[in-house]
Amino acid sequence: MELQDTRRSLTDDEHQWGLGVIFCVTGCILGSVGMMLIKWSHLQAQADRDAWLVDVRRSAPLAYWEHRVWWLGTGLLLLGVVPLDMMALSLLPLVTFMPITGVTLVLNAVVVPWLLIKFSQWQGDGATTTKPKLPKSQMAGSMCVLVGVTLAVAFGSHSYQDMDARRTGDLLQKSGSLAYMIVGWLIIMVLMYIANSGSYGQWVDKCWILALVSHALLTGFVGSQHLIFLKGFVDAIRTWLRNQSFDDSLDAWTDWRTYIYLLLALLISLLQLNYLNQGLEIFDAGLYLPVYNMMLMMFGMAGGFVIFEEAMDGSDTGYYLLGIGIVVVGMLMLTQDGRSDPPPSETEQALQSVHQQTCLLYTSPSPRDS
Repeated sequence: MELQDTRRSLTDDEHQWGLGVIFCVTGCILGSVGMMLIKWSHLQAQADRDAWLVDVRRSAPLAYWEHRVWWLGTGLLLLGVVPLDMMALSLLPLVTFMPITGVTLVLNAVVVPWLLIKFSQWQGDGATTTKPKLPKSQMAGSMCVLVGVTLAVAFGSHSYQDMDARRTGDLLQKSGSLAYMIVGWLIIMVLMYIANSGSYGQWVDKCWILALVSHALLTGFVGSQHLIFLKGFVDAIRTWLRNQSFDDSLDAWTDWRTYIYLLLALLISLLQLNYLNQGLEIFDAGLYLPVYNMMLMMFGMAGGFVIFEEAMDGSDTGYYLLGIGIVVVGMLMLTQDGRSDPPPSETEQALQSVHQQTCLLYTSPSPRDS
């Protein structure tokens, strides 16, 4: 009887793990497609504005948010980031959830530029024939990330701990968890002070590599803390949904910890967004985002190991760490084209060509005008 119960439990874990992976990958895809549609709306609005400046007799150009495509992209982005990621986080351990997020970086670096040009060609009735060609370093880095993610997800933890708000609170109060978070936040406070100081710009000019890594470390750690408290909240809601007793189901809403987790997740997400925008403003996005994603993944996994006690079999640990190492190498390879004042890549030139040819399409006289 006990053997049957164990098998049923393991089967349930596998089903939840598979569903969580599907939710997470789907969220990455929808978020990337939504970002592509948003980028196209900005590109189209710029083309409309340029065409109107050439011929003011045309109708006034639409703003980017007045395009229906922009609303569709925003909806897909929110659908991928909010509900699907939350459902995935409620079904997957952090040590499995974090590597999958590397798929978003690959999609944004490889797939989104290609889809953007294809979508622009379709909207322009085939007026553009430019084909994007990605640098070899981006192609190799993307392949490394995908291979590493596959290894990390396949050999990572497939089991899930049913935790309510009280259990999560107990884990957060462990000596190891407190030491990890206190030391981490003290270092982050120092980095925040440096990033907001008046001499930070000079430090970036003198030692930009150290400045970029420290800033990405700051944003990545803050992002991992957001995920830790968000996981505490979604775990409480998941337990509430699974409880069959009405009295027991009310525990999630009567426990003050549930609201503390949600409040901290929201506040820390605002802090993360602030420093993420600051990093993208100071550093090249092609260089900053891979380093930021690497830091977010490493600190997120550390939170899963240290705080939530997520572990795996010894035989699988080596393959899991090998997969993480390959992901890190792939992310570093994606930074090879992100230099200060770099020449435009072939993909950027293709996007510029799409923009220019779209302007020509709008400004060329129609057969009725001839």
